[in-house]
Amino acid sequence: MPLQTATQVRSRRLCNCRELGVVPCRCYRIYSQPDCDMGWDSYRNKYFFGYHLYTFVAADSPYDLPLYPRLQRASRHDATSWVVSAREFVERFRDYTWDKAILDAAHDALPIYEYLHSQVLSRSLI
Repeated sequence: MPLQTATQVRSRRLCNCRELGVVPCRCYRIYSQPDCDMGWDSYRNKYFFGYHLYTFVAADSPYDLPLYPRLQRASRHDATSWVVSAREFVERFRDYTWDKAILDAAHDALPIYEYLHSQVLSRSLI
């Protein structure tokens, strides 16, 4: 889910180029949200600046409870976000296991299938 944090990149200048009449300058700046970037919101058909909220949800519960919400870079593809989030989730919650995953077409990639298959095989050997 796209999470827009600002309408533009926010930064603070570290130089005095503007006072000297040098516009635009290429000097270093301090960014208030250095891990934000531009992403595409396909539902609204527009670019945005911020994050993507990527969440693992317990789909077998009556309330679809979120298990692991994670802010990812806006430019990161959902398939990549899934790989990063799944790896973090497995490392943090070692006792939690899953045997099914409901993913959309953005996750239809061979490495994701191979990862899920390897997780099922590793659990069956334990």
